[in-house]
Amino acid sequence: MRVHFYDEWTKHITTPQWYIDLDNTPEGRQRAYRALFRKYLEQTTVSWTQFLSHFIGDALWVRKMETSLKEQLCARVLASARASPA
Repeated sequence: MRVHFYDEWTKHITTPQWYIDLDNTPEGRQRAYRALFRKYLEQTTVSWTQFLSHFIGDALWVRKMETSLKEQLCARVLASARASPA
């Protein structure tokens, strides 16, 4: 299975079998995973706000990381284009 990651298709990131086994369709797997995650948050009494700020970062941090990753990807693409024979 190929995964789409920041405008790039890659074979290096794979989907684990336990996730594929959740349902027969991508939409069904997403629904099932979200339900499992919601249940986890309810059982551990972690709110979405707490989860985002403690495990991912606040909105500013997320934007900074997204910008940083996009800049790194652009730099890689440019370096690859420069290295390719014309």
